[in-house]
Amino acid sequence: MIGIKKAKGFTLIEMILVIAILAAIATIAIPRVTYSRRQAEIAACNASRSIINSQIELFYMDTGIFPHNLTQWNTSSSVTTNILYDYLPDGVPDCPLGTGWAYNTTTHHVNSHTH
Repeated sequence: MIGIKKAKGFTLIEMILVIAILAAIATIAIPRVTYSRRQAEIAACNASRSIINSQIELFYMDTGIFPHNLTQWNTSSSVTTNILYDYLPDGVPDCPLGTGWAYNTTTHHVNSHTH
């Protein structure tokens, strides 16, 4: 009995049990994270659409006309300037989903493509 040491470490059963528990947690967590990210992107897209529509309304209040499109240019002067620059100085925000915007010239509102 002298000289016999008890081995330190984990048994194969313990390692398999830990891996099984981690796999079960991953199976539950990954779909939830993916769903949450998609919901956040949709919310950001809706917020951007609301901002664009608000700025179109402000443009109308200031000028009395609606823009013809989101990249309406004023070429009456020698320098070409974007007349919507004061309203969207960083440009038209992108939809995080990459779907783009559809400007309705009848209602003068921007709609995002189907999410």
